[in-house]
Amino acid sequence: MQKSPKFKIIFLMGIAIFIFSIGCSDDNDLEPYPLPLALQRMVNEVIVQYQAPGAALAIRYADGSTFSYAAGMADLETQTPLTPQHLFRIGSVTKTVTACGVLMLYQQGFFGLDDSVESILPGLIPVDGDQITVRMLLNHTSGLEDYVACPYEGDYFFTAIVDDPTRAWTPEELVQVAVDCGLADTPGQSFLYSNANYIILGLIIETVSGQNYEDFVQDNIFDALGMQNTLSPVQTGFPGDFAHGYFEKDSDGLLYDYSIQSPSAVWAAGNVISTPADLLIWAEALSSGALLTQDAFDQRFIPVNMHVDDHPEATYGLGVLVEGPEEGHNGSVPGYQTQLFAVNGVYFAVYTNCYYQTKNNVSQVIYDKAKEILQVYDEL
Repeated sequence: MQKSPKFKIIFLMGIAIFIFSIGCSDDNDLEPYPLPLALQRMVNEVIVQYQAPGAALAIRYADGSTFSYAAGMADLETQTPLTPQHLFRIGSVTKTVTACGVLMLYQQGFFGLDDSVESILPGLIPVDGDQITVRMLLNHTSGLEDYVACPYEGDYFFTAIVDDPTRAWTPEELVQVAVDCGLADTPGQSFLYSNANYIILGLIIETVSGQNYEDFVQDNIFDALGMQNTLSPVQTGFPGDFAHGYFEKDSDGLLYDYSIQSPSAVWAAGNVISTPADLLIWAEALSSGALLTQDAFDQRFIPVNMHVDDHPEATYGLGVLVEGPEEGHNGSVPGYQTQLFAVNGVYFAVYTNCYYQTKNNVSQVIYDKAKEILQVYDEL
């Protein structure tokens, strides 16, 4: 892991020169520009304004045509330009994959969604494991704390990940951190987003299917859909050209390279690697229910209110965020932030190869602005 404050200087000078050589708009009037150029200019402006090393945006329109664009740098040290083909970590968008895998096993009759964790994984959750169901894990109403935010070795678990990003963890270790925190609420009573839920779901997939998690999602989801550049990795690096991920470790504006990190720290809750083009395939499959029976697809959208103050209509189904016409998921791991959503038959995949703790989520900014632009052009 490199720790050079030069990243901030190189990024501000190199990226700005690269972007402005392409061109940025000097006003908010989109009318003179074709839609692809308007989107490109927006991405260019956002990464400069928010000091992001790079970002990629891919869209599949309702007529099936696509737009794909990347701006900025894949590697700040070598000044390698980012392309739409670079691999990146999708973070909690992985939860949509895990949820689909669980629903595929459900529709095959291996268990019911209201079966308890104790009945499938005896002894994993010593207290109330018989009260927590598969459905509660999927919709984050189990009451389990998020292990990432739990106390660990005199600090918090997230600090342990940041301080030693290549450390290997077992799923059982991650679950135990959450169990040691105690339940935040009675199972089934309220929504509490917890990565522990999806670690347990990964264990359920392995126990029921007889395959390890990585092979199961590869065989039954990625390969089945032709997602040739997507995988659930076991190694700390990438299998091909990748976007380096930069993380603001100390909340001081300096970015550190966190590209090489152990996928075991987030496993079935956040470890998948992909590309924007593959994520568009996945977004369409999720929205259409391509791998699910009608019953499993309908179960996926039974809502639980998330009680988010500035998003009162936001709900969570079985591995899916829903707000009005939008459905999908977002994700963050050190160095990467992602948005994957379907809106009125249009699919959006956005990522940025940085994660600032003290600044806006750049992937969210680009996603929101892309929707605004498509509305102006009557494409949404």
